Amino acid sequence: MKSSTNYKRGAMTAKIVTTMILALILSVGNELIAQPNGETLFKTNCASCHFASNKKSTGPGLAGLTKRRSAEWILKWVANSNELIASGDADAVAIYAEYNKMPMPPFAMPEEDVKAIMTYLEQTEAKLAEKAKADSLAKIEAAKNAPPVKKTER
Repeated sequence: MKSSTNYKRGAMTAKIVTTMILALILSVGNELIAQPNGETLFKTNCASCHFASNKKSTGPGLAGLTKRRSAEWILKWVANSNELIASGDADAVAIYAEYNKMPMPPFAMPEEDVKAIMTYLEQTEAKLAEKAKADSLAKIEAAKNAPPVKKTER
């Protein structure tokens, strides 16, 4: 009888532990699913006027944005660039002047979405820098392995 009771307790404990693990997995999974995708948000909201590189378009290229501006500034700019320009912010006024006094339209975007875009831009910049480095190294290696150029006499 005692072993039967121990077996039932063990089975019950296993069910509880399994249920707790499943609940944990589901809650973490939901958080991961709920996190905004910076690349998708960028392509949907920003790519019509901006590149993720230094290339200019209707608006400036956004590579290095988070190194040039604080997250607070970026959030204000995205929410309403006109307000930031009107406040006399030197960077906002300069960007406004550089782009023919065309303000960026205001976006009612949740802060976590803007931050996801900033993270995407940082990751893209890192990938571009790594690619440029690899390309440079490949050119150097190719130059080392190239046959010597013969000089022709005239």
